[in-house]
Amino acid sequence: MNGKVRLPGKRWVLLFTLLVLIMTSIPYAVGLLKQGDDWRFTGFVFGVEDGNSYLAKMNRGSAGEWLFKSPYTSTQQKGVIAFLPYILLGKAAVFPIEKHTQLLIIFHLFRLGAGAAMVFATYDFLSVFVKKGKWQRVTLAAIILGGGLGWFLVGLGKVKWLGSIPLEFTSPESFGFLALYGLPHLAMARALLLWGLKAFLVGKRVYIPGLFWILLGFFQPMGVIIAWVVSGMYVLLLIIQAHRSRDKRVLTELYFLKKNVEWLLVNILISSPLIIYTVVKFRMDAYLRAWTSQNQIISPHPAHYFIAYGLMAVFFVRGIWQIRKEFKYHGWLIMGWVAVLPVLVYLPTVIQRRLAEGVWVAIVILAVKAFEGGEGSLPKRWAYTWVLVIPTSVLLIIGGTQTAWHLNKPVFRPTAEVDAFRYLEDEADKNSVILTSHETGNVLPAWVPVHVVLGHGPETANYDLVSQKIESFYEVQATEQDRIQILDEFNVDYVFWGPAEKALGDWDPEEADILSPGYDQGPYKIYHVKSERVE
Repeated sequence: MNGKVRLPGKRWVLLFTLLVLIMTSIPYAVGLLKQGDDWRFTGFVFGVEDGNSYLAKMNRGSAGEWLFKSPYTSTQQKGVIAFLPYILLGKAAVFPIEKHTQLLIIFHLFRLGAGAAMVFATYDFLSVFVKKGKWQRVTLAAIILGGGLGWFLVGLGKVKWLGSIPLEFTSPESFGFLALYGLPHLAMARALLLWGLKAFLVGKRVYIPGLFWILLGFFQPMGVIIAWVVSGMYVLLLIIQAHRSRDKRVLTELYFLKKNVEWLLVNILISSPLIIYTVVKFRMDAYLRAWTSQNQIISPHPAHYFIAYGLMAVFFVRGIWQIRKEFKYHGWLIMGWVAVLPVLVYLPTVIQRRLAEGVWVAIVILAVKAFEGGEGSLPKRWAYTWVLVIPTSVLLIIGGTQTAWHLNKPVFRPTAEVDAFRYLEDEADKNSVILTSHETGNVLPAWVPVHVVLGHGPETANYDLVSQKIESFYEVQATEQDRIQILDEFNVDYVFWGPAEKALGDWDPEEADILSPGYDQGPYKIYHVKSERVE
């Protein structure tokens, strides 16, 4: 006995998963502990506006919705099958404690479960290519915790180098840690993508990948497209290889190719209904078209991708040689995935950056294959590489903890504001429309299942125009008739007036004949819009 404790296979993965989930939970625990009589924790330490929107979707589910209708617009909506996991999770909020607290608990349980699934799926997938235990552990750690050299740019003060924040800090698709940290639907989507791809490579049942990808579509429809592209690229490269091969066993090759083409088509067919539905819905529905046009997720300058992946790319040539030597077929999936990345992220679409989903997994596997064939301890150059890819996740955890330590907006909200929200929770129904500033409008639906006129960039239809009108509503120069027109246009039932609204203008709603007082506590007031206008 040499005194070493060995944790083989998935036992080690379980321990690693627990450590990662504990680490990523520290900032949220700090936020919960710091809230008190004067401040309430939103439950998020980064991407707070999007986080509020997830709770808002859960809130709609708890109020009885089954189809997604954005609470961030007063526009009439038909509803669409989207964000279904959040809507369903909201229906679990049935306990006799404050609704927002319940939603937060449920959300973070989902975050932990989805994070665990992402880690195990990553391990299952990489194990197809990386066979040695120590290299499996190194690969898993680099995939889950790793990033590029964006942290170096931040250290130099180049936070918006070439007009963009480094990918590690903004793009969960490009790496993965952000998804595990606080975007559980994307973490679960990554897990289902990888399990489906593994099943496509080594599974014995032809339909299993398609079943994984059906579920994937409910978490992130774009992930299904990635699954099709990656598996399709794999089959295409197999066909090219067979065409160029001089192997005398050509009949065996053709049989294998025929089976792979059949499997690909079957699984695309199985997983396509939700994607077809989504495409048709988003093209035909006026609100969904407006949302799509505003949901700009454009790829940054190509230099950012070099900063993100260049460190690992140094080892690609050797990795490709090794993976080709070891795998006659399966290696083409990894190589094809990496090769198609530059095309995907610069396609003429508004969601370019989303198309990098999962490629970090393939990049790390290729880099690791450059060394796995060696013997002995980890090469120093790989050890240095591993150290260089970790700082981003460390910075994100430290930054999140520091953010949660200080009682400031937007991570925390004043308790007095939350008390005003509770008035609406008792007074308004789920179809009520509240007129607020953007700041208040983003938070309110996370506490109360109502609609706001303004509150979320992509989901507020015609955001720029609506924002201008709301700002003019609170300005003292606007006439009573101007305000009546805005209230009628957006079908407003209540007007919220707090510090964020006062910052928009000097108008005093006490003098408005179109409003009647409802709530008045501290700096927050809520007014009912009279059904009969005084012209």
